Amino acid sequence: MRLHLERACNRHALLLPRITEEVSRALAICHAVHQPVVPQGGMTGLAGGNRVIQSSTACDQALGLEVVLANGDVLTSLGKMVKNNTGYDLKHWFIGSEGTLGVITRAVLRLHPQRAARHTALVALEIMWPDFYDFGVSLPIGGIGAFVDRCRAALDARWPGNESYFFGHIGDSNLHVTVDGHSIPGVDHQAVYAFVYEMLGPLNGSVSAEHGIGLLKREFLPISRSPAKLAAMAAVKHALDPYGILNPGKLF
Repeated sequence: MRLHLERACNRHALLLPRITEEVSRALAICHAVHQPVVPQGGMTGLAGGNRVIQSSTACDQALGLEVVLANGDVLTSLGKMVKNNTGYDLKHWFIGSEGTLGVITRAVLRLHPQRAARHTALVALEIMWPDFYDFGVSLPIGGIGAFVDRCRAALDARWPGNESYFFGHIGDSNLHVTVDGHSIPGVDHQAVYAFVYEMLGPLNGSVSAEHGIGLLKREFLPISRSPAKLAAMAAVKHALDPYGILNPGKLF
């Protein structure tokens, strides 16, 4: 395991473990001294891509996982079975959890045969992303059209002359709302986010379709999760990471 130390205001250690046992030892040490850990890797989002209707989302391809918990314990469930109804399906606790419950070290993924022929239509969008506010939201497929109309009208009423675009992978209920920041000069991006996200609540929509909550969307999480759900999530977090060392500040 490679170790780098950086000295700034505090001491930071960058660990580069190569095997599960090294991850386990590192987390056990950090757990013992209550040292925060920020895991970085392949992420655990719910991306779909342009084959989502055919093959479903990324999380649905995971048949099994190996996960190292905050205290260094290793949960190994690398089965290749599609059906396994023996209690809680723990792998879905960790997929999409943004590294707050454990560190995924190995995975068993479902593979699909290559198709003999495929026809794909691509739409090119020339957008300078740093100047645009993009929202990756989701809501029931049948309500996407009405939401687009309502959202566009609301944006026009709030900021006349704004340039907004609506696109996405509708097959997995994922919609992107993009607002040109140049068309609403002086408007803070958080104000735009709050305005769009608040419209999702009555529709039981999600403020994050794919890429999680992190820090930037933490204040908006109650729009998509009830107090009871948030309490249940916090209980799971406390049970698996009682000292809150894994990705502190994320989600909660």
